[in-house]
Amino acid sequence: AITGGTGKAGAHLLGTASVPAAAGVTTFSGLSIDSAGTGYTLTATATGPSTATSGSFDITPGSPSASQSTLSVSSGTVISANAVTLKLRARDAFGNYLTTGGATVVFTYSGGTSTGTISATADSATGVYTATFTGVLAGSATTIGATINTVAVTSTLPTITVTPNNATRLAFFVQPTNVNTNTAISPAVVVRAVDAAGNVDPTFTGSGFSIVLQITSGTGTSGAVLTGGGVIDAVNGVATFSLLKIDLAGTGYTLTASAIAVGPPPADATSTAFNVVAP
Repeated sequence: AITGGTGKAGAHLLGTASVPAAAGVTTFSGLSIDSAGTGYTLTATATGPSTATSGSFDITPGSPSASQSTLSVSSGTVISANAVTLKLRARDAFGNYLTTGGATVVFTYSGGTSTGTISATADSATGVYTATFTGVLAGSATTIGATINTVAVTSTLPTITVTPNNATRLAFFVQPTNVNTNTAISPAVVVRAVDAAGNVDPTFTGSGFSIVLQITSGTGTSGAVLTGGGVIDAVNGVATFSLLKIDLAGTGYTLTASAIAVGPPPADATSTAFNVVAP
């Protein structure tokens, strides 16, 4: 048995710990201890002879186990272009924390529609491995996984949800198409306020967050007038222009979208070229 008060409290001696003597000698093979610790001793007892205590020894953690090692994230949500920390805590098959490095750990993400980039893994040499996940596309939660020495971690896996950043530019989601003079452009032109990764910024909405369309200077026919546009308040980062008309026929028109916003406005956007023809 493990001598009381030595090693780590709660440790167990595994294997066959009671063996008959043969010619005064007993051999214990296959013994192990499930908890890493220092200063263990074993006590041998028998009917008749007095007890004996072994010399002191230490138990160190075993090889990293993919089923016992654990994953965590510093936050379950991240704004696009920002980062969270991924961490793997290596444990052996008995759940002992490893205190040395050297394993090959690769972090992954899968499932959901949130996307990001994962940095190279840092080995702290203390059994802890970290990387950073930088959010890109906003969407539903993605699951963070990892392999340790090519074996997939099977403990409970955390998730990360990427959310949009503040809008930095406008973007045409539905472009203007060729149309007759004084006829509404169809389908309706749609402009979005997006962040650097192209995520729609839902906070760009309501009064004070408006988008204006104009004929781009120097395109189409000089003197042409765009009607039905004006100023439209964005709704959750989106403005829809359903009544746009141009009064003069011409080729190579483009439209420029500009923002009116509280604080620095997103950058302008220019549509693809289209033509207006006489009916």
